[in-house]
Amino acid sequence: MTVVREISTENFEDLPGTMPSPFTPPLLLQNRDLQTTLASLWPRRLLASRRASPLLRHSRKLILNCGDGIRLLGAYSARAENRRGLVTLIHG
Repeated sequence: MTVVREISTENFEDLPGTMPSPFTPPLLLQNRDLQTTLASLWPRRLLASRRASPLLRHSRKLILNCGDGIRLLGAYSARAENRRGLVTLIHG
């Protein structure tokens, strides 16, 4: 896999588009187990799938070969306007 641009993660405040302060949930949602449970309930999944459907309709599935037998499954969705770069999100 080719690295397009490597950035230091030591000082995130210097990166464009980053938040100046850490995430602080509302008082009733500060329990991380409650956040996980609420995120997996059917109303949340239904809303997320409805919002993601236009993006998923216009995307194509890819397998990224990272070497050493490592492959990542992903979805690629190109934007017709405002082509300023590619963002890769890896969640693990």
